[in-house]
Amino acid sequence: MEFQVIDPKMSMSDLIVRWPQSIPILIHHHMDCVGCHMAAFDSLEYAAETYGIVTDELIQEILKASKPE
Repeated sequence: MEFQVIDPKMSMSDLIVRWPQSIPILIHHHMDCVGCHMAAFDSLEYAAETYGIVTDELIQEILKASKPE
């Protein structure tokens, strides 16, 4: 498996497609990005800031959930 980096500038829709494991994490943080029409335009960084979440911590949480056990 190739190592992939989550770029804070990527759109939320790209994040959800590339890391589907992010969906329950976003829902847990009460982020409305899943299914939102703005997900194609809003970056991960912008969405995290909007919801008062530290971007780097959110990225680490998604990466942790994405690691095979």
